[in-house]
Amino acid sequence: MVFEQLKTEVAIARAAFKSSALYQPKVFALQTVFSVVAVLVTGSFIYAGIFFMPALILNGILV
Repeated sequence: MVFEQLKTEVAIARAAFKSSALYQPKVFALQTVFSVVAVLVTGSFIYAGIFFMPALILNGILV
């Protein structure tokens, strides 16, 4: 009984993780490139954050 319930919970967690954005790296590829370039060019995480905002918008359009 407990084993079956645990098995069901693990299956639900696995399905939720596979459908999440963390499991799909294509979603974050453009954002990662933008943020790394911004940190390297500006040398500041604050400016990189400001530069990162267009990446979020563009990635939403592309995906």
